[in-house]
This record gives sequence, C-alpha cells and structure tokens, in this order.
Amino acid sequence: MNSAAVAPVIKQLSLSCSREHAFNIFTERLADWWPLLGHSCFGEKNARVEFDARVNGLVEEVNAAGERAT
Repeated sequence: MNSAAVAPVIKQLSLSCSREHAFNIFTERLADWWPLLGHSCFGEKNARVEFDARVNGLVEEVNAAGERAT
C-alpha cells in the first residue's frame, strides 16, 4: 500500500455534547458514520475500520482476509 504523506484534514463543528463524547463517537464508531462503500480501500470487502486515537495514530481499514490499508 502507498504510505505517502497527506495534509491533515481540519474541520470545525458546533455540537450539543461534550468534546469527550464527540471524540469517542468519532474514533470508536467510525464505521457507523463513514460511508465505507463509496470511500474505502476495500469497498464491499471491507470488514472494519480501526482508529488509533493517539497522536500520529493511523486510521486503518481491514478486509475479511485480514489485509490492512491506511
């Protein structure tokens, strides 16, 4: 897979919940809100998305065979 650096995505929203709750939904339930079928490395073969919430952490897609894409 290509691991070329890309510019960070910066988006600002106003929500009626705590920052902690919003961050948890964003990171722990990424597959619930991200449109995987249209915006995924594996398309229909995508099994899950993992978000490493640490500084410089990766967002990885995992397919049914266990292959990973960042």
